[in-house]
Amino acid sequence: MKAIAEEMSSEGLRAAQSVCKQVATSLSLSHRLCDPTSDEQRALGIAEPSKTHPPGGIDPEVAAADRIRESCWLQCVLELDTWPVLFVCGGDHPGSFRRLLETNGIVVEVLHERWKRPEDWL
Repeated sequence: MKAIAEEMSSEGLRAAQSVCKQVATSLSLSHRLCDPTSDEQRALGIAEPSKTHPPGGIDPEVAAADRIRESCWLQCVLELDTWPVLFVCGGDHPGSFRRLLETNGIVVEVLHERWKRPEDWL
């Protein structure tokens, strides 16, 4: 691995620091935040940037927004142009983002389909 990219924006971090960024720095790897900010999402046609899928369901509006955001992530990864890259994203995205990457000629290995926090294991 030569780079780490992630589904996160500087806005999403607020005052926190990215764990991915910390790992990348400690390993002297490139790092990239790839999610567009709320303003950028609105400019891309996402009406409610913070809206998420309901528990156990799929919201078509959120699914459409996910496709737009995933296209932004792809662009970031292509601009980073450092291979191999570890991309860290939430559990709603491995299948769809994988298909988008593969459609664009990028070889993908998904390390975890649906990572869960330890408190969600039960």
